[in-house]
Amino acid sequence: YEEARSQIIEGLMIDRHNQDLNVLLAQLYEMEEDYEKAEILFRDIILHHDPKKADAYIYLGNNLIHQGKQTLAYDIFKKGLEKEPRSIQLLETLGELGYELHEYEEALLYSRRLTEAQPKHIRGYELLGLSHLQVGSDQKAYDVFLTLRKIDPYNEVVHVWLPKVEEKLGVHPDAKRLSDR
Repeated sequence: YEEARSQIIEGLMIDRHNQDLNVLLAQLYEMEEDYEKAEILFRDIILHHDPKKADAYIYLGNNLIHQGKQTLAYDIFKKGLEKEPRSIQLLETLGELGYELHEYEEALLYSRRLTEAQPKHIRGYELLGLSHLQVGSDQKAYDVFLTLRKIDPYNEVVHVWLPKVEEKLGVHPDAKRLSDR
């Protein structure tokens, strides 16, 4: 790490605004678990370089998660999604964080966009179904879990939650068997 650090710093002495070198230095700090220094560099990259791609936002968001700053990371990932609205990585991360932070309506939005962009994205369907349950859309959750069961018949989320939703909706087991055909 010391040799890498000295090479990076030498390059930054020539061009202190070199975005690639700043990212490498920040990643080196993260490897050393000095997340605060890495955060400063990632913020600086975003502020001074106005990246057109979402990479810097993803780096900063992940860094903030390592520091336990989920709410701030959530906001940073949203900014990244403005740069790359179709980023599967960002949609999945935002769905996860939205659910974790009890922002279920937003988790619905991101997981729906994720499943539309990636129709076989297992975690997207899990988040979509679970978020529907949280906002009281039991029928929609049921439909999502049925879809997920077709994609991934042994999915644990389906096996745990589908029977509960069926019971809540009063779905008769015979009707369930027919829907599988």
